[in-house]
Amino acid sequence: MLRFIRICLFTSLMFLSFISIYAKSLDADSLFELANEQINKQEISLAKSNLQKAISAYQTLPNKGDYQKAIGRCYNTIGNLYHNENEYIVARSFHKKALRTRLQISDTLGTGDSYNNIGTSFLYQGIFDSSLYYLYKAQAIYERLNHRHRLGMVYNNIGFTHYRQGNYMTALEPFFNALKTYEALGDKTGKANAYNNIGKIYNEQDENKDALRNYNLALKLYKSDNNQSGVANVYNNIGTACLQEGDYAKSIVFYQKALLIYKKTGDKTHTALALNNIALAYINSADYVKAETTLKESLNIRESIGDQEGIAQTLTNLGNVCTSLQQYDEATNYLKRALKVSKEINSKKDIQYSYQYLSTLKEAQGKYNESLGYFKKYILYRDSLQNEENIKLVTQREMQYEFDRQQELIIAEQEKRELIYQTKVKKRQLIIYFACGMLLLTIGFSYWVYQQFLEKKQINEELDTKNKEITDSINYTLRIQKALMKSRKEINKGIYQNLIVYQPKDIVSGDFYFYHETDNHIYIAAADCTGHGIPGAFMSVLSIEKLKEAINFHQHPGEILQYTNKAIKKSLQQTMDIESTKDGMDIAFCSINKTDNTIEYAGANRPLWIVKENGSEVEEIRATKKGIAGHTEDEQKFDTHQVKITSKDTIYIHSDGYADQFGGEKGKKMMTKRFKQLLVDIKSESLSQQEEKLLNFYNNWKQDYEQIDDVLVIGFRV
Repeated sequence: MLRFIRICLFTSLMFLSFISIYAKSLDADSLFELANEQINKQEISLAKSNLQKAISAYQTLPNKGDYQKAIGRCYNTIGNLYHNENEYIVARSFHKKALRTRLQISDTLGTGDSYNNIGTSFLYQGIFDSSLYYLYKAQAIYERLNHRHRLGMVYNNIGFTHYRQGNYMTALEPFFNALKTYEALGDKTGKANAYNNIGKIYNEQDENKDALRNYNLALKLYKSDNNQSGVANVYNNIGTACLQEGDYAKSIVFYQKALLIYKKTGDKTHTALALNNIALAYINSADYVKAETTLKESLNIRESIGDQEGIAQTLTNLGNVCTSLQQYDEATNYLKRALKVSKEINSKKDIQYSYQYLSTLKEAQGKYNESLGYFKKYILYRDSLQNEENIKLVTQREMQYEFDRQQELIIAEQEKRELIYQTKVKKRQLIIYFACGMLLLTIGFSYWVYQQFLEKKQINEELDTKNKEITDSINYTLRIQKALMKSRKEINKGIYQNLIVYQPKDIVSGDFYFYHETDNHIYIAAADCTGHGIPGAFMSVLSIEKLKEAINFHQHPGEILQYTNKAIKKSLQQTMDIESTKDGMDIAFCSINKTDNTIEYAGANRPLWIVKENGSEVEEIRATKKGIAGHTEDEQKFDTHQVKITSKDTIYIHSDGYADQFGGEKGKKMMTKRFKQLLVDIKSESLSQQEEKLLNFYNNWKQDYEQIDDVLVIGFRV
């Protein structure tokens, strides 16, 4: 009897214990749910308190390990709340607690989220190396789990980190990866974020037309999704595009639209950014007093949230403004603080601007030796940011991507032909089998005709799809080629009077114009690579790279072409053997000395023409009768000529496509003689008018005849 009573008591105690544990777990779950409701109601302080209580409740449970996932979720939510309040250091402490908890229980997806959240908090503070460390860890986990939505998110974060470091070309690849991912998911907000970020890259490259196109795509998606934060970000970016175009009043309007939304949503980081941008518009309008007031307001916010990159940028701008107001002591203090912060976060872009404005300050103070020292450091960092290796690496990746796609298309086409062949064999067998009887033959023939119709329809649909893919690939190659050639806007800054008639035969071209500027010289060239279309475009990419490489070692045109010839032959592994590839380039290459406007020229099979102000014919300086690469000897020399002209004389360099075009009433070639006479006839007109007339004459001559080659004509005056 006593034993029975003991068993009953033990069972009752166990039952009461179970009920107690179950009640506590219900309490913890209820606290977590209540906190989520409070977050939706914007009762953030109460939500934080209840999440902490939920953690404490989970930790009192006997088998705490069973509730670790819930504890990690609570820590993560608290971290997100502090992040939204721009309290990045506090947010990171909770995200790290969540990370430790999730690692203990092998919560793989939760671990990836914690890495992403920690990386993002470092990003918003401008601590980029730490940001990339955690973001790449998150990317590796999401790729292993094939979690596409989170992959799109982390691609955007990685791209934005590279962008804020000033590594624009490196940022482009993850942004495009994000766009592809979100397009596959049909995620409007994700696509909008990617378009917005890609627009920023174009903006930094002074391609404002492409930047605005991407911004407008993002804005449309944000508005359709009622994403106010996204709308504000696009307004801010459009303001920057207007600022670069010189429309300062319009830029302020868009910045203030963005500022209004940022303040309304309590986004301190972007509020400070918008204020900084408005100040930049004031600086460009020479309203330095308003700029100083606005920048100080931005600095206070950035210091309160620990935004190190933002602090560096605002301090640099304040130093620039104080220099303009002749407040030299204040300017020195701001700029040295900016330089210190920029070096701590390893932001090359901000280090560059700090040195640039310190040089300007010292020049204003008459301290020319110090000014020169800072200017040299500015040049060093500027060149680092424009490092051609970055462009080369991204271009190679994109070219390899296009090559791989072309190979896939070829394989698919072969498989399709094999399928057609096999199908035809089977149909012949069917015809033989049904030949025994007229009726069966008729039925068999009818069946064959019907199958043929369906097959042709399918083949046509497949061909349409393949043609679209090939066209898309060629258009993508065009974007790469355009990215490597300088924009007309940049050329106009260096050579005010110029014309460029550029008419590729296909979408992409073997002809290209080359422009490069150093401290002492401007280099401009007209080049014609072997072939046209995609083969010519591949040669043009290689040639542009080697010309830029040559300028690093030589300044006279003949020496530059000699170096380029040897470098291209080495890259293509060309020899004098008759079986070696003949791919190469003809080129007319000019160097303009900025100091005295003297001109040097060297040519490989392409001459230089001069039309004097009062001349009645075209004067010609002949090129060296050898092309670049192909079967040209490695040590081939190219003559450098001194060109003597006046400010009203015009120099022309060109490929052979313009004069070789068939047309006119008899369908004959235009020929060089007719081309030269046209240049003499229009010599007194401005170069912009000449450009229009050259293009009109070419189109009128060509009429309905096929264009036989790429066309490039460049003219300029100094």
